[in-house]
Amino acid sequence: MRCSRVYNHVVGVLGLVLMSTATAGAADVVVTGCFQEIPNGATAVLDADLDCSGTFTTVYLGHGATFDLQGHTLTMGVNGVLCGTLKECFAGDCTRGGCTVENGTIKSDYYRPDGSAIGGRKVTVNNVTFDHNSVGIYAKRIIVSNSTFDHPLGAMNARRSIDATNVQVLGGGNGILAGRKVEMHDSYSESPIQGPTRVRLFSTTVTGVIGAPDAVIGTIIVLKNSSVTGNGLDPRCGGDWPQCSDIFARRRPRLDATSSCEHSLRPDGTTWGVCSLD
Repeated sequence: MRCSRVYNHVVGVLGLVLMSTATAGAADVVVTGCFQEIPNGATAVLDADLDCSGTFTTVYLGHGATFDLQGHTLTMGVNGVLCGTLKECFAGDCTRGGCTVENGTIKSDYYRPDGSAIGGRKVTVNNVTFDHNSVGIYAKRIIVSNSTFDHPLGAMNARRSIDATNVQVLGGGNGILAGRKVEMHDSYSESPIQGPTRVRLFSTTVTGVIGAPDAVIGTIIVLKNSSVTGNGLDPRCGGDWPQCSDIFARRRPRLDATSSCEHSLRPDGTTWGVCSLD
């Protein structure tokens, strides 16, 4: 009798757990309109293209939430996706939490200097195309992979760090800027890269940079199997900008035998003697 009661109790508890799990799995949110808020930890999906070009922010993602665009295009207003609540993301500068955005396109019909396609404290992005955005990603920490930035005014702006893998940045603009460090793997950029503490490039090409006098800027710059050449083509080089370079470093840049650059500069205007045309 007692065994039967224990068995029935265990079965009942397991049934409640299974029901709870099934309910959590069914709790995913479909984004159907603009200015939508997604709960903490939820997975939101986009099942059709969505035009929110007339709004301030398209989607607010709760802490730990994921937004899967499922191959669709989100046309943004001032901001696209912000990781946090309206209060936490006042003026687009989110103060806590993080989120993930993946698998689609975030597009802007026109450049706005005061907005970003994705903003947050810690932002993780995979397989997203950023189409003519003012700023692609603005956050304290950015982790991005398998993504393309198509002619942004600024591809990524991180208050602390950027980690990028298999990323393409096409077109000029303000490029890739981090408050501390930038690390890129298997990537390509036509925009300048700046990390005041350090920049580390692995199997990465930086070429055709315009809109800035220097292609890669940092205190410590490391290149492994990477190429930083064909820069300094802006018409202001030699005029408004007396000197332009592939690498502007405060310490001697470190290049392995499989890496190349053409022009390097020290802060005093002399070269480091590490590039082919120094």
